[in-house]
Amino acid sequence: MNLIALDDKIRTLRDEANNLKSDVYALLSSDFTKYPNNYNHHANEAHIRAEKMALKLREILPCTTNVSRIDFMSEIAHELKILICDKEDLTITFPALIPRRKYNLKNIICEPLDAALSIYSTKRMLDNNPIVKFGECIICVTHYFDRNLTANGRVRDIDGIEMESIINTITPYLLTDDSGTYCSFFHTGKSADSDSTKITILEKHRFNNWLSMNMILENVDDLV
Repeated sequence: MNLIALDDKIRTLRDEANNLKSDVYALLSSDFTKYPNNYNHHANEAHIRAEKMALKLREILPCTTNVSRIDFMSEIAHELKILICDKEDLTITFPALIPRRKYNLKNIICEPLDAALSIYSTKRMLDNNPIVKFGECIICVTHYFDRNLTANGRVRDIDGIEMESIINTITPYLLTDDSGTYCSFFHTGKSADSDSTKITILEKHRFNNWLSMNMILENVDDLV
């Protein structure tokens, strides 16, 4: 470990933290209704800066502690509240909207997701109930939008969000194959108390029942 290089990285993070604080103060002092472009600029600056800081910290901490990377990522998955549930259908829930394609999800979401899936898989094995991978299935992605925030610019085209990295992370644990031969995709948007994304994996014969149960929820059109 090069201590001088490590010290430089930490000093850079300190400076970025001060810049992030300035970005947040700029957000607080901006009037969204009068100057939406200015507000969005500060919000984007804060968002990108915070993501970059998180990635830099992820690089540093495993190198300076005795915590393994898988344990470190598992803790991040827990703190991010990435939830995997199989009480009825198998669902994976993220406490945020899936970012657009231009963002690098490999480190931001997919590494913690992989850790969460690894823990889930191991637990199933220890319970003598190993995962049986889905063959032909439908992957339903429900995008929940915070009803207290405007929908303008937040409800994205489906082909503009980054699903490929997430599906590639899920496949080794849960799917026989993620090609169109086996998997079909269904996207829908709903309003809710906060932003989140739920991925539900269904056997194809269960889709109509899932659809009838989930389409009664509040529609994203109510956000507009």
